[in-house]
Amino acid sequence: MTEPGAAGEKRPDPAPRLTRRERFAFAAGALLIDLVMRLLAATWRIGGLDNLDALRGGRPVVLAFWHDRLFVLSHLIRARLIRRGHPVVALISLSKDGEVGTRVGRRFGGTVARGSASRGGSAGLRRLRREIAAGSTAVMVLDGPRGPRHEAKPGAAMLARLSGAPLVPMTYAADRAWHLGSWDRLALPKPFARIALAVGDPIEVPADLPADRLDEPTRRLAAELERLGEAARRTLDPPPTPGRS
Repeated sequence: MTEPGAAGEKRPDPAPRLTRRERFAFAAGALLIDLVMRLLAATWRIGGLDNLDALRGGRPVVLAFWHDRLFVLSHLIRARLIRRGHPVVALISLSKDGEVGTRVGRRFGGTVARGSASRGGSAGLRRLRREIAAGSTAVMVLDGPRGPRHEAKPGAAMLARLSGAPLVPMTYAADRAWHLGSWDRLALPKPFARIALAVGDPIEVPADLPADRLDEPTRRLAAELERLGEAARRTLDPPPTPGRS
C-alpha cells in the first residue's frame, strides 16, 4: 500500500474551511460537552473498569463500539487510558459534523486522524495504522459517523487487518439514561446512574483475509457487542426477592 501523496494516489479531501463564527461555535460546543460530561460522570457508579484498565501498557488494540455509547465511553477512555499515560487515536469524519468531535478528542488529550469511509478514509486508516505501530490504541465507531444505527461498517476490521492489532468490542449498560433525538439515540446516563462496563475478548483479523470477506469479522464484532450489552444489562437487574419464584 502506498503512502499518502505517492504517485498515482488521490489525495484525501482536506478538512472543511470554517468561518470565525463556526470556529467559535464548535469550540463552545466542545467545551459544553466536556463540562456536562464531567458533571454527570462525577455522580455515576461504574462497575467493570478493571476490564478497561487491563488494556494499559499491553498490546495495541482497535477498540470498537456503537455510536450511541460514545458519550460514556469517551469519558472512560480519557479517564482510564489517556490520563494514565496510554496513547489513544480516533478516526473522526472530515465533514463539519466531525469538528466538535475533533475538538473534544484533542481536549481529552487524544490524537485525532481525520477521515471517513466516504471522504479520505483510506488516508485516515493509514494514519491510524502508523499510530498503532507506535503503540497507540485506536478507537473506531462501528456505525458512525451517520448510521444507520447499529449497522456495522467494515472500517474497524479493515484497520485490524492492516495493522495486526486485534478488535476489542466495548459497550456498557446503564440503569437509567436520557436518549437524544439524534439518528443514534445517543445515551446520556442520568445523575447517579449505575453503569456496567463490558469489554470483550480480542478478535484477530488475519492479514491475508481477502477484502471481500471483511464482513465476517465485522458481523462477529457486531454480534459480540450485542451479547456484551445484554450481559451488562443483566448485571444491573435487581436481585430476586427472597421467597418469591
